[in-house]
Amino acid sequence: MCNYSVYKVPKGYFCYMIKAKGRPLSPHLTIYKPQITSVMSIVNRITGVVFFMGLAIVLWTIILHLTSCDCVLTILRTASFTLIGKLMVFVWIYSMMIHTCGGIRYLFWSCGKGFELKQVETSGYAILIVAFVIALSVMLI
Repeated sequence: MCNYSVYKVPKGYFCYMIKAKGRPLSPHLTIYKPQITSVMSIVNRITGVVFFMGLAIVLWTIILHLTSCDCVLTILRTASFTLIGKLMVFVWIYSMMIHTCGGIRYLFWSCGKGFELKQVETSGYAILIVAFVIALSVMLI
């Protein structure tokens, strides 16, 4: 903890020192080149949200089916036969597979494996490719 009675620093001192040296106040996304690890971290969070929302829709459809609602057939026809429905199902399955493959990679990282730079980059691209192949194969079944 900082004891302000002992450490007297003028207000704005650190900002002044940073500006005097010509450095930015904080790093910004536009400064750095996107790396596969940072991109996959963001993608993993987004796919988790998409997966959860799709799961909520599936559960909502099941509840409607259990209450004998006729609108379930309309929902299933839309998801099965229209291009937008098929695209939504594919995006949901793809996000589920990316999130699952990312979780498997995280399990390996938890065991201390796969931390070499080449392995990290390869596993990041492999997640995208394997998830796409699995999602496409599920859609073609």
